[in-house]
Amino acid sequence: MLQRLRREMGIWRRLNHPNVMEFMGYAFGFGVSMALVAPWAANGTLTDCLEKSWSIITIADQLNLLDDIVSGLTYLHSYPNNPVTHGDLTGSNVLILWDMTACIADFGLSSMLGDLQTGSTYLAATAMYPGAVRWTAPELLLSDDVQPTTLSDIYSLGSIMLQVLSGKVPWHEIKREVILIREIQQGKTPRCPSHSPLVSELWPFICECWSLSPASRPTAGTALEFIRYIRIKLLPPPECGHDAPSSTAAHPASSPGPSRRPHLKIIT
Repeated sequence: MLQRLRREMGIWRRLNHPNVMEFMGYAFGFGVSMALVAPWAANGTLTDCLEKSWSIITIADQLNLLDDIVSGLTYLHSYPNNPVTHGDLTGSNVLILWDMTACIADFGLSSMLGDLQTGSTYLAATAMYPGAVRWTAPELLLSDDVQPTTLSDIYSLGSIMLQVLSGKVPWHEIKREVILIREIQQGKTPRCPSHSPLVSELWPFICECWSLSPASRPTAGTALEFIRYIRIKLLPPPECGHDAPSSTAAHPASSPGPSRRPHLKIIT
């Protein structure tokens, strides 16, 4: 277990991107194994942030969040010589910093925990992270032998896009997970939200991410090009004398508070 955990930490510590959660180190004394340390995300998970702040979230905020998330995923999938598959991309594994920057976290750890606990990535993920199946690609629900890939990450990205579009978790109308699994295995997808002004722009691309044929899904790089095209199309140009926003800049939804030393979050 420690060998695999060290390997995952070795991968994490080499990653360097503003939309991938920083690895700060490890600590002992918080459980049976070591704990991984990352910066504190003041606005919590994507799911929590959207639920608490939905009434003030603007179209610009939604597109900025998606740009951050897709930028981070593109970086992972295009990491030189060794693309990184997240394997458990959900609204709980995207963390929102104090300035509303979205960072991807916990990549690679779910598959490791799955092998350690049960030999099944899916069983461990659903047991340890209730509700994760809402973002899970259907091919991962059909067999214990199917491992997460960059293409299953893209299916999950489509569900993340739906969540940012609607403010609710995928399949929010279904409470029982056994019913939800049956729906996904039958090839069904979440309903199209009717109240978002971004639906006409994003929904066709979300459906491409949900293709039942993994090979037919777009890449993370294509998703990033698409989101940036939509941002240019819908958002007003930057003020004269200022550079256009980029994925490396923070996108605050409101004026941030005073700068302060970040707290730490212990991930056990």
